[in-house]
Formats: sequence, structure tokens, C-alpha cells
Amino acid sequence: MGVVALGGAFAGLDFYTANSTNTFDTSTSTLLARASNGTISPIGSTNVGGSISAVCGLGNTIYIGGNFSSLSGGSYSNIAAYDTKSRKLSPLQSGLDGVVHALFCDSSSNELWVGGEFRTPVGADATQYGGSVAIFNIKASSWTPTGFFGLSGGSSSVRAISRGSGSASSALYFAGSFLTTFGTNTTVNFTNNPNVPYSSGATPFSSSLVPIPLSASDVNANPSSTEAGFTDIANILCPAGADGPGNTWFSQDGVLSHLTILTNKFQNARGIRLGNTFISNHGTKTFTCVCVSILVSILV
Repeated sequence: MGVVALGGAFAGLDFYTANSTNTFDTSTSTLLARASNGTISPIGSTNVGGSISAVCGLGNTIYIGGNFSSLSGGSYSNIAAYDTKSRKLSPLQSGLDGVVHALFCDSSSNELWVGGEFRTPVGADATQYGGSVAIFNIKASSWTPTGFFGLSGGSSSVRAISRGSGSASSALYFAGSFLTTFGTNTTVNFTNNPNVPYSSGATPFSSSLVPIPLSASDVNANPSSTEAGFTDIANILCPAGADGPGNTWFSQDGVLSHLTILTNKFQNARGIRLGNTFISNHGTKTFTCVCVSILVSILV
């Protein structure tokens, strides 16, 4: 046949033998093991619609992460361990409260680093975790927070974890979509996110929020002030200068105003920050936020 090129959606190639085939449910994801003789056997399948995104090994244990609630019929929250000797699956305590995208097995410290789209291990103290990354201590068989608190943002996600090389061999590198505040779990500095206007009243959480892009058509407010230079609600989206006429919006004095933001698409928001004016005798004292999600299905 000469040189043959093969294209398609696959991660590897092997010779076909009739005794090495298995039938798989395409609505699930299946973890496979390949023996030294080339035969492939399934270890376990996820729930319908589940997915396996990351695998790494320490000793005789393989760690499995993804977006699933069960493996081989057992209950697992997005992460599990598989013992290659006993051929049994086991949970990592109660798992994680969100999707796992990346795993790094650190043999030097006997720890499993986990990255993804989650806030904390299930049942853990949320104040100790900044989100998107956590550590599982193999020896203690327990979850621990990282020394840098976590990786946050509007839709934070860790997609890859890798160890450095050479002089940076003691470092771990994280890739994805996130922001971070440098410090420890108990002491963080107040370095402001450069994408968010500085506010002296901001907290480490609010100052690290990633803005959601909005256009003038997404925002409506009434009643507005009649004061010249302060009537256009669009000015709050991307101020061209300092707080003042042409860059600030006022509601009408002494009445209840409503500001409606309608994006017509799903938004994964973890916080809301109100930028108040510092102009004398103006400013919002109290406000209420109502978040509404509407799903409409039309049959034709």
C-alpha cells in the first residue's frame, strides 16, 4: 500500500485483533487499561453525559478527574482513585464541588494537585480555599488548601499543571483563565487587579473580580437624573475619565431607581461590585440586587 496517512479523532493507534475489542456506551466516558500484550480492558465508565479529563499516577494508584458523579456505578464527585493491584476504585473523601480539568501527581511530596472549575472540596471550609486549585495529601488522605489561597476570577478555570525544569524544578506552573492574589491563606496583600478601577473600599475579593463585558444595549436605568452630564447610563460601562460629568451616571434624587442588565446569555458571575460616586452630596447608600435566569423553550 505504500505510505498511508490516517486522519480522524483519536489519541493513538494499535493493531486490530478480534479478541481485544470492547463495546462501549457512547453516552458515557470510559477509563481503559492496556496490558503488556496489547489487550485493552475497561476500568470503569462515568454516568451518562460524564467525562474524564485528566489522569496521573503515584505508585500503584491512578487518579482520575473530570466531570462525573459516578464511576462503575459508584458515587464519586468529579475525582476518584484506582488501585492497580486490587483493581478497585475509591473516593478522595467527598470529592470536589466542580469540574476537574488537570491533575499533577507530585512524587516528591506525595501530594496530588488538582485544578479545574471548582471552589472547594465538598464539605470543606470555604474560607480556606480561593478556588480552582486544591491539594490532596496522600499520606493523610485529606484535602488541604494551597499556600497561595487559590486562583479566582469571574469564570476561573485551571486547565493544566506542570512542574518546571532546571533552576525552576521546584516550581509548579498553572495555565488557564484566572486571577490570583499573592500571599498566604491568612495574610493577603491588597494589590488591585489592573483590569478593575481602584477603590479604597475594595476587599481582596472584590478587587480581583473580572468584569463581564457589557454594551449600552444591555443596560437600562430609570428614573435618571436631569442634571447635565449625568443622564447617560452608558457612561458607567467604560468611563473615559475621572468621576464627574460625562463619566458618571446619577439616578434621580430621592427616589428608588432601577438598573436592569439583560445580557440574553448565560453569565457565570461570582460577585457584584458597585462603583459609587465620590461627588459631594451624591452617592448610593443602599441597594438590592436581584439575579434572574430564564430558560425559554419554543416548540415548532
